Amino acid sequence: MLVIPMLLSDSSPFWHWQAAYRPAAYWLALSGGRDSMALLQALVAQRQQLTAPLVACYVDHGWSAASGEWGAFCVREAAARGIRCEVLRLNWHTASGESLEARARMLRYQALAARLPPRGVLLTAHHREDQVETFFLQLLRGSGLDGLVAMPAQRPFADGAHWRPLLDTSRAAIEAFVAAEGVPFLDDPSNVDTRFARNRLRHAGLPPLVEMAAAVARSAGWLAEAQAVQQALLDGILGEAQTVLPWDALVTAHGATVAKALLRRWLQRAGQPAPPAKRLLSFIDALGGQNGHAELCYGGTVVVQHRGCLHLFRASAPQSPPPFAAQTVWQGVGALHLRTGQDLLAGRVCRWALFPCAARWQAPGQRYPQALKNFLQNQGVPPYLRRRLPLLLVDGEAAWLGGFGAAAGWDGLAFDWHQQAHSVSISHHFSSVSDA
Repeated sequence: MLVIPMLLSDSSPFWHWQAAYRPAAYWLALSGGRDSMALLQALVAQRQQLTAPLVACYVDHGWSAASGEWGAFCVREAAARGIRCEVLRLNWHTASGESLEARARMLRYQALAARLPPRGVLLTAHHREDQVETFFLQLLRGSGLDGLVAMPAQRPFADGAHWRPLLDTSRAAIEAFVAAEGVPFLDDPSNVDTRFARNRLRHAGLPPLVEMAAAVARSAGWLAEAQAVQQALLDGILGEAQTVLPWDALVTAHGATVAKALLRRWLQRAGQPAPPAKRLLSFIDALGGQNGHAELCYGGTVVVQHRGCLHLFRASAPQSPPPFAAQTVWQGVGALHLRTGQDLLAGRVCRWALFPCAARWQAPGQRYPQALKNFLQNQGVPPYLRRRLPLLLVDGEAAWLGGFGAAAGWDGLAFDWHQQAHSVSISHHFSSVSDA
């Protein structure tokens, strides 16, 4: 007689994770497929043991005419179980030569990260065979340790965490659970589309390997332990480095190989999706160039080399300067609020500007003004950041600069600048984003 297992039994590690982490909310990535519907059913069945609210979320990739119907299915099935379901729609395109599958995955996680509240937990229904597929996909791509550990059961994600509570559960167990519980689900036709690497492996090469699923999962587990040891050692070298990495100093002190591992770990700690492997390798090669400048752009992240250091930013494209106002919202730059100095500006022509411009800047204590470009170079401000500093011109004279405050002769002029979509942390470049 077949015994139908509970997907989240009392012995499931999920409950230990919950007790240790104490989440503020659970967000279930719900596709409408068998696996995610099974996890929804299991969570609802154990609702009394959940210590945080549960919300479902369907990501509409927009690549199927039926995606709207799938979203409606998820909303309906979640509501039938007393669970709210949000629908997130992606607006995206792929660059020439870019993997549709990889791009979709990156944008999907970006959308989920944007909605996850602080200390929230994203739940996905990846299972043991998914882990095996991921392991062999990474192996065939020539991945290193970070790739061969496949999918971790737990990982930091956005301002919270990402858990995969079914990662040690077989597909057969999930199928048996769904059949026994009468859980409805959808079959996504894209799951048999062999344009995608995972489907090619699943339908052409993986079935004979299913018998080895437990062994492969154990190997991935051992690799995960090795990765944890490596990460602890790398974290000890990185210390508190967050948005600035002293690349040249690390190469000198530890050698190029260790420095590369430190770079990968630094990007991981930033909480951003990992860059494509080829793009990261090209960036690392460019770091050894003669001009001392390299730039890596992926997803919503930009990493730039400047004066022997790497600087990490959120990608942003500031809009043209808006009209000056005492309270200005400047997309891509932030919100600016005139705190003091209204009398200094009365009756004058004020306008916002962005570097590069022909402005000259005289800092307090400087005898003569200098080109703004030279001033920012001398201050060690990376070019990427220079192009995003708000500059106030009063009667054509540079009077205030974001991150530096009032120019000489403009004592008493002060703005609060609440940076948005600008950099992960501006504190490594300036002492404050508002005037003292």
